[in-house]
Amino acid sequence: MSPALKAPAQQTSHPPSSFPPSWQIPSPSRIRPATPPVPDPGGCAPRIPRIGLNGPVRTRRTGRPRPDPAENWSRRMHLDHTHSGPAALSADAHRPDGTRRALRVGLGGPVGSGKTATVAALCRELRDQLSLAVVTNDIYTREDAEFLLREAVLPPERISAVETGACPHTAIRDDISANLEAVEDLEDAVGPLDLILVESGGDNLTATFSKGLVDAQIFVIDVAGGDDIPRKGGPGVTTADLLVVNKTDLAPYVGSDLARMAADAKAQRAELPVVFQSLRGETGVADVAAWVRGRLAAWTA
Repeated sequence: MSPALKAPAQQTSHPPSSFPPSWQIPSPSRIRPATPPVPDPGGCAPRIPRIGLNGPVRTRRTGRPRPDPAENWSRRMHLDHTHSGPAALSADAHRPDGTRRALRVGLGGPVGSGKTATVAALCRELRDQLSLAVVTNDIYTREDAEFLLREAVLPPERISAVETGACPHTAIRDDISANLEAVEDLEDAVGPLDLILVESGGDNLTATFSKGLVDAQIFVIDVAGGDDIPRKGGPGVTTADLLVVNKTDLAPYVGSDLARMAADAKAQRAELPVVFQSLRGETGVADVAAWVRGRLAAWTA
């Protein structure tokens, strides 16, 4: 027998008096062998059991543990999330010189839901009354920022682009440093500002902003994506400060039931506001702009 494969020597049993209590003795299935297990020919890592709140958690063949449902933050968010008490604020509300910084409002939502068009409409609606700027996020391009520049919604120096190089939620929730630098540079360059709109790249229903980046969140969906989106929920739909159901003018053409979407959104969001909008309609972005003005009034009070 090869020395590498030689079985470990038999250990001498301990006197009964030295045994630990039975609850401290791991079960045989949780004891790693004395010699390390050999990976299979496919190169997969050996499986190492992990103990979750509900007992052993199965692992993938990569050795990474599967999420324990009792520890799943998304599920816990939906079950335990409440909106009672004061609203959570993001970073320090004052700049290093002691002046109050701009209110930061994030806009997230799926690809093609109309986030950039909503940002453009908000800029046109608010630019004569407020000093504002915009930060856009795209994975590999400056497409959204270039659209805003072509539409001339703000002077070029008030529009900044962040190329995330990864999933959009990474730069608005997980590592917000690039966006924080962008908003702070805008305040240094063209401030003082009243409002900064931070637009996320297109993402899924789990996209949310870090409270260290923005003070309020708008989540934009559209009727062409399916009238079951509000019912499916997700942190973006259920926890955003404002849910916008966009492109309502397309509902008759795609078979979306607006009444059903309104009822499902109410069930998911309770008292949190929902706006149904068509940027091609008479009111356009007016309802969202009014909501932003209300948040700004509370911010500066």
